[in-house]
Amino acid sequence: MTDGDRVDREGSHGVLDVVIPTYRDGAWLEHLLDSVAQQDLTRTRVFVVYDQDEVPAGRAADGLMPELTVVHASRGIGAARNAGAAAGVGDWILFLDADGILPDGFLADVRRIIVRDGPPAATFNFYADSFKWHLRAGTRVSWWYLRFMNLFGRAALPGFATLVRRSAFTEIGGYRNDLAISEDFMLSDDLLAAGYRVRLYARPWLIYSTRRFDLPVAASARLFWRYLVIDLARRLRRRTYAVGEIDYAFGAHAAPGSRRFPRDLRTSGS
Repeated sequence: MTDGDRVDREGSHGVLDVVIPTYRDGAWLEHLLDSVAQQDLTRTRVFVVYDQDEVPAGRAADGLMPELTVVHASRGIGAARNAGAAAGVGDWILFLDADGILPDGFLADVRRIIVRDGPPAATFNFYADSFKWHLRAGTRVSWWYLRFMNLFGRAALPGFATLVRRSAFTEIGGYRNDLAISEDFMLSDDLLAAGYRVRLYARPWLIYSTRRFDLPVAASARLFWRYLVIDLARRLRRRTYAVGEIDYAFGAHAAPGSRRFPRDLRTSGS
């Protein structure tokens, strides 16, 4: 089945729903929403999904961004993403993690890709928000790892930036709600199994938070290795981890420390 078979060009470049799940993200979410507010939000709706017990704050609560809607969902990243998607009606859904940052023009570039290519699902190039060399290097290794797997038709969609056509998302039943980790990569597997193609784009790019790895080199390497082992187990043995099955440290949700913004990336060039 080809991409052309899957695409209904009538309305394929309609409303874009941006879904941002959050859980006690504080200033991280504010950085992202500040960058979203600078985008061209024509025919765009933004859904910020809070845990059912969390009170919205900042931009999500001040009412100054008419495109933004607050949604509440039961705990769990998969459930939050599904709830945000269900709140919208757009032909396309862009899932973002709450700790990323978008450079100017990111959403306009995404809409151009939708009109030009109409990919059933896609992700985008990413750079680390850290000034630490080993975190920047690890982020680039992660991108090239995705590119390498794409050569074998096994591209994956990291959760911090996933674009998916709503019809494809609905067909596969959305994200799995019962997984403690890799729910984003399992979405990729479900899309591939349904005959959809997953695309990786070098541009536009975004800033990816490395807060989970904001550790000394040795500790960062151990955590990065654990991610890799979990991903390879999923790919080779279809091994998944249900909620409560794995004790996994995702890093503290502390206030952002030293992080790079798009202007820093343009200055440094890497």
